[in-house]
Amino acid sequence: MHIAVCEDNMDDLENITELIRNVLDERRVEYRVTVFENAEKLLAVLSHSRFNVFFLDIYMKGITGVQAAYEIRKSHPASPIVFTTSSPDYMAEGFDVAAA
Repeated sequence: MHIAVCEDNMDDLENITELIRNVLDERRVEYRVTVFENAEKLLAVLSHSRFNVFFLDIYMKGITGVQAAYEIRKSHPASPIVFTTSSPDYMAEGFDVAAA
């Protein structure tokens, strides 16, 4: 399983990645986590990388997580997208990109 985590806050990036690793290690799932500090870096590799699941922060400088999700859907239509935020502001857009 190849997992993309995109988060511009380094503490949150560490926490999310650690949670993912703990859950998957406990379940003995083979995985690889690739982290991105902004959506631009994530989108730059989409054309030549396959991800099984995406964890996206919504509020990032530059391209937001919601904007990135629309781009992700073009090349990864079936991969789950999980928004990592406490804000309900973009809930409707989450439905538009079929976020988990």
